[in-house]
Amino acid sequence: MWSKSKIFAIFFSVIFGGLIAVGFYTINDIQIESTYKLDEQSIIERNG
Repeated sequence: MWSKSKIFAIFFSVIFGGLIAVGFYTINDIQIESTYKLDEQSIIERNG
């Protein structure tokens, strides 16, 4: 049978990995969105 500390370590690792993955995708989404807004703004300025 698994010990409590081993189960806790695995559980903590899964939670920590999930938070890293969510943070990574969130940062990428923000970068793409801000780049898109900058491009859209520069096109409007060029076209008047």
